[in-house]
Amino acid sequence: MWAAFGSWLGCNAILGNEAAVFDPIDSLGAEAGPGPDVVTSSDSSFPDSAIPNDGNTCVDVDKNPAHCGRCGHDCLGGACVSGRCQPILVASDNEGPSAIAIDHSHVYWTNSETGELHRAPIAGDAGSEVLYANDAGFGTRFDVHGENVYFVRIGDSSILQCPKSGCGSTAPTPIATAAQVPSALLVNDAGALFWTELDPDGGIGTCDLPCTGTVTYRVSHETRPTFLAVDGPALFWTTLGPSQVRGQSAPGDEARTLTSKQFLSDVKVAGERVFYTNLGEAARVVFRDGGGDMALPKAGTNIGPLATDGADVYFAEQSDQGRIFRCPVTGCAAAPEVIATSQGRPTALAVDAVSIYWTNSGATQTDGGTAGPGVMRLAK
Repeated sequence: MWAAFGSWLGCNAILGNEAAVFDPIDSLGAEAGPGPDVVTSSDSSFPDSAIPNDGNTCVDVDKNPAHCGRCGHDCLGGACVSGRCQPILVASDNEGPSAIAIDHSHVYWTNSETGELHRAPIAGDAGSEVLYANDAGFGTRFDVHGENVYFVRIGDSSILQCPKSGCGSTAPTPIATAAQVPSALLVNDAGALFWTELDPDGGIGTCDLPCTGTVTYRVSHETRPTFLAVDGPALFWTTLGPSQVRGQSAPGDEARTLTSKQFLSDVKVAGERVFYTNLGEAARVVFRDGGGDMALPKAGTNIGPLATDGADVYFAEQSDQGRIFRCPVTGCAAAPEVIATSQGRPTALAVDAVSIYWTNSGATQTDGGTAGPGVMRLAK
């Protein structure tokens, strides 16, 4: 659907229609409807009688947390209100959490104020523990892979690892040293580790875990590369001054500019589409070849963090009453689905097969009242 409008956007730019905003509803002729997880009890697909389902009874899908909105849709500990699952507080962090990562059992986060790396069970019923205290800064992103947590230490440009259970009384293990100040770090499915170096003459370094060999640089002479996304051999990143979304299809290929904006705050890739956010604006999407740059329609402003599971893209509004949105990567019908409201300044997002997770740096409204800053979870 995005492809059908790349030429439309280009023509409007040539004609000077700079205010034109892509809104797929006009071309699809479709009315806005409930999202894929919103099904009411009046839907004809539900019989009048109770349906046995995994030992539970599928009735009253408007408020049944085991069958919320549809049979078998479990809210995973959250309440069900009007056929929608509600977020739960996984763990509190009153100093304000920042970056986030997840595995099959735990959610991990950093706190830029305290210099601590935490984790808590995703079920949200066992509190949290400090894995490592790092007063030298963690950068904008860290990652979890295998049995370890990987992160940067800005103070000495180190790339470090700790067991997922924590460093304990020992120091984290240095596995590489960045040439400049490191910022975002991620590990791909094949075990290749990448990081950006936030310098006027920065680059993107990489090594294959356990990183016992030579560090190489996929790209060099980039102006303050900040956020990073990877898809197979392809890399995508943002730069500051000029503020651009850049990409490289494979090692050795020429880096190219996909789009230029003012204050880029995140980037994610799903198939042929690269999603990014520009502070003060809605989320945007551009094709990985650089064509068809457009805003997601009616998606609020001041959008910051992004996440994608390949089918949907999720993004958050960074405000005291922030909202979490969901949109298929192929395009939204009329407007992105709002899946959570009244969130206190969402800072980072992560997603797995069944849930969305995010960090809130401010107070949040929950079913139990007002919760302080912390880590949230919402069943898809």
